[in-house]
Amino acid sequence: TMTWSGGKMEGPGTTSIAPAGKLVNIGYTTLSEGRVLENAGTIELPTDNRYVSRSGAEPVIRNLATGVIRRTATGGVGVDLRVAVENDGAIVSDGGLLQLTHGGSGSDGDYGGGAGTVRLAGGVHELVAGARLLDRFELTAGEVAVANGATVFAGGTVGGPGALSVEGTLTWSNGTMRGPGTTTIAPSAKLLNTGYTTLSDARVLDNFGTLELPTDNRYVSRSGAAPLVRNRPGATIRRTATGTVGVDLRLPVENHGVVVSDGGLLSLSGGGSGGTGAVFGGGAGTTRLQTGTWQLADGAQLRSGITIANTTVTIPEGATVTAAGGALTGGTIGGAGTLAITGAGNTFSW
Repeated sequence: TMTWSGGKMEGPGTTSIAPAGKLVNIGYTTLSEGRVLENAGTIELPTDNRYVSRSGAEPVIRNLATGVIRRTATGGVGVDLRVAVENDGAIVSDGGLLQLTHGGSGSDGDYGGGAGTVRLAGGVHELVAGARLLDRFELTAGEVAVANGATVFAGGTVGGPGALSVEGTLTWSNGTMRGPGTTTIAPSAKLLNTGYTTLSDARVLDNFGTLELPTDNRYVSRSGAAPLVRNRPGATIRRTATGTVGVDLRLPVENHGVVVSDGGLLSLSGGGSGGTGAVFGGGAGTTRLQTGTWQLADGAQLRSGITIANTTVTIPEGATVTAAGGALTGGTIGGAGTLAITGAGNTFSW
């Protein structure tokens, strides 16, 4: 065990912590001039209101697969790692706040999972395949980037003005994405929602790729200032789940792409809009506009499997919405625009 109470580790060399070793940081300390702190054991942070800072050429903390960075401190201020952290192991707080404020690349380890909060609060944190965002994880500033081809598990809180950019696959099993920041799904990327999850406080989920709903009897709820799911042209919101209960998006959806169910019920119960070219339905399952209010622009399309239930759908003056199948089972279709039932053999049930 080595106790680091003050001073500087200066590069370009490396400080290595063996698998059975421990570095205990209790002071205001500095890594500088390209120094590498390589941890295969434990970096323990037992003192509140302390930090590891950086100077000169960028240093790095490299947390290897067997390594643990752990806050054990009591107190309400926080411990701050102001150095880039490449995390292939675990970063956890047993209580209180542990902040990482300078990003890090190529990380496939765990963040969070303890009784305290692990917060990414600055820089770009690049996650690769195998990374996990666990309970008591937060993003409040900077960016988390899920690399192309990577599959990442998320179960904590993504919050504040920070950005979450998904280039690979992100599995969202529980927790909250809290605003006012944006989560962006790239055109070739996928967000898999498998749990009971929440968007809150004006968070925007901006989908250019695929939002997939593979688990029956699940929902995305809302809280606080209205969040938004924005489904861009060319993007898809798709229920792939088997089962008979339903999947429910309980927040506003701004649809410019496709919303479809391959089987079973997909409910949209937070209202929203459909832009030019927006498609609702068209799969083997049911896509239901359940509650809330909807405004559909000229060129929006209702296809087989779409059901309008206890909601109000408005088609504004000058707009034509085509219906190639579907049903009105309750609620209202109104406005000065036109609903055109088109296509040979297509039936719209009222």
